[in-house]
Amino acid sequence: MSKKKWIIIGGAALAVLAIGGIASAAGKGGSTAATTTEKTVTVTAPAPAPKTVTVTAPPVTVTAPPPAPVTVTVTAQPNAPTADPAGPKKDGKFMVGSQIEPGTWQCDKPGSFPFWTVHDQANGIVDNGLDSIAIITDEGYTVELDGCSSTWTKVG
Repeated sequence: MSKKKWIIIGGAALAVLAIGGIASAAGKGGSTAATTTEKTVTVTAPAPAPKTVTVTAPPVTVTAPPPAPVTVTVTAQPNAPTADPAGPKKDGKFMVGSQIEPGTWQCDKPGSFPFWTVHDQANGIVDNGLDSIAIITDEGYTVELDGCSSTWTKVG
């Protein structure tokens, strides 16, 4: 064969090889360059244990204002019973027998509205009157004398 034929056959063979290589590369992604594959790796590790933190607050002092002063006034009762059940009495409430005797009592200086009331043990009214002469029976448990500017005196 002639040299010319060998050049043509060689060139054609080279062309076929070059076309085949390009076609082969196109079927694999169209590039003849080297490719790398990325891989994802997942690592699972336990979480750190929880930590307890204690915080101590500074002490707090609360000061309340002092209480307001209280004034207590004690007044002697003018109607305190006398030791003598038959003795003169100021206005007040008395137990029949031990603090005031049954009988007729009179106010020596009546105020504008003298009155008296005899009560039984249940505090029910046994007798009463709107005048300066009180009639206290032994059926009463207590007697209330009121409205006298001075004293009640036993007259009978």
